Amino acid sequence: MRENVDGAQNPLVMYYFFDFNDSAKQKVEGMIRSLIYQLVSKLEKIPDVVTWEYKRRNDALRSTAGSKLAGWIGMLQELLEKADRPFVVIDALDECDEIEQPLLVSTLQNLLGGRRITKKKIFTCRPAQLFAGVIAVPGSLHVSMEAQVVDEDIKRYLSSRLESDPTLSSFPRATKDLIVERISAKSDGM
Repeated sequence: MRENVDGAQNPLVMYYFFDFNDSAKQKVEGMIRSLIYQLVSKLEKIPDVVTWEYKRRNDALRSTAGSKLAGWIGMLQELLEKADRPFVVIDALDECDEIEQPLLVSTLQNLLGGRRITKKKIFTCRPAQLFAGVIAVPGSLHVSMEAQVVDEDIKRYLSSRLESDPTLSSFPRATKDLIVERISAKSDGM
């Protein structure tokens, strides 16, 4: 991706992380709005589609949730169509609110699978059949990470933190080893 970003003039890189620790960051609408904000904030002028949608929303405050989301998606679609080689990174798809996951899949397939948009995309998630369709969108690359490799990274990270953190470094070696063992055993490749 770095080669592609470095080679693009004024690349538009957008990123969203579905955070299981923050329910506000587990919603499809939040993802769409964040991507719009990131894209618009990098432009010199606010695009007409944004101005028009803002006016429409002010004129129709009683719009339903579905039409609100459709408006956001339409706006992002139009902005991506006009953007020069956008790069979209969406991290932890599986941490999207479970009820909204099917909506996330259909939104991403429709939004990022369009033929008119030249874009690069990276999605991360734990293996799940539900997200197989997103990963299969043309132009997407699927890289599977083995749980054992991730578990070793977790062990290294925990060991490092236990040694470098002033409070934690005072723990006896046996306690540190137990902490690393218990946390990494429960992580199961996460």
